[in-house]
Amino acid sequence: MNKQNCKKKRPLHQNQATNSVLKKYTDGTVKAVELEDEDGSAVYSVHVTAKEGKHYDVKVDAISGKITKAENDRYGENENE
Repeated sequence: MNKQNCKKKRPLHQNQATNSVLKKYTDGTVKAVELEDEDGSAVYSVHVTAKEGKHYDVKVDAISGKITKAENDRYGENENE
């Protein structure tokens, strides 16, 4: 699946993905949002800095809006799935 296919299949706007992330990281700051193809699925990669200063790469399913993965950007450690 290429980026064009991702865009055709996603009903969510990137703002909706961002809102999903900010519900979990309530005092976080979103630094970047990218639409990506991950194993054939459209996901948003949302880079967020949490209030305690940690940086996370949070994956949001572009169709359901569910957070599927959150990794600490500094260490690449998986926080949740």
